Amino acid sequence: MAELKRFVEFLKANDFFADEEDIQIALKEKTHATIEDKTSMIRLDIKGIYSENDRLTIKRRRRVNLADFWFYIASPEDTIANKLLFGSDQDMRDAEGIYVRQLDNLEMAYLEERCKKLEVYDDFLRMKERVKRSMPKKG
Repeated sequence: MAELKRFVEFLKANDFFADEEDIQIALKEKTHATIEDKTSMIRLDIKGIYSENDRLTIKRRRRVNLADFWFYIASPEDTIANKLLFGSDQDMRDAEGIYVRQLDNLEMAYLEERCKKLEVYDDFLRMKERVKRSMPKKG
């Protein structure tokens, strides 16, 4: 996998912790690997495209600019739904954090539809309730 080796070398040269074996395992097991930036709190989850869900996530990606570098990320709605699907404790915390930060910008009907299709709608409702209880009361 020469391409993977070059990708890991690129990540390392740009101050990311990246392990070629971890990424290989994630690709083989059709899961995701986490890449961490050495200089910030930024973590990237990377994975292959294996399903219709993955294709839809890529189709709805967003183009963003950070420090004059353009790249694509999954929409907040797809990220929340996928985090709920992955289901680890960290994924659940990530989903809540994205939900809180993006609440005013979320396409809620789409998010609810995605959660229902991925069969994580009950998890989504529980997450919403946890966030609601922890938010300060207005007024």
